[in-house]
Amino acid sequence: MYVLKKQSVADIIIEILSAIALLLIIVVPIVSYSSLSAEIPIHYDIYGEADGYGDKSTIFIITTLAIITYIAISVLQRKPQMYNFPVAVKDDNREQLYILGAKMLIRIKLLIMVLFLSANIKSAPISEKANSATTWIFYSIIALIAIISVYYIGKMYTLKR
Repeated sequence: MYVLKKQSVADIIIEILSAIALLLIIVVPIVSYSSLSAEIPIHYDIYGEADGYGDKSTIFIITTLAIITYIAISVLQRKPQMYNFPVAVKDDNREQLYILGAKMLIRIKLLIMVLFLSANIKSAPISEKANSATTWIFYSIIALIAIISVYYIGKMYTLKR
């Protein structure tokens, strides 16, 4: 098992924010459950309009998937030998590649947790403002995940030797 030896302050802050987002993902459905209608939106079209509905208990599916995803990414962060790097891993670039891979996953994990949180907020409307903001948040986060992936993969290519 590989452990990132020196986590930067930014990495630690991002990990804390990911854990806070996961906590909110768990708390939102619990707090809002009694006020939910019998049917809640569970699927949205490209414009953020609900086009599928389910029983209010389905809000816990998002929570369960978020917990599983958080755990899976956290475990994967510590096993960079399992990553599919874009360049050959050799003795002289292994440590740097592992660090870049772990940093990329730390950042992507936070974004995925925010995606799950926005899905919970949209399915359990806390306020109209929060509900309308989730659509642009969703697309922004998808774009950020792509940008972060391209950035770190680009940095990995510089280690090609």
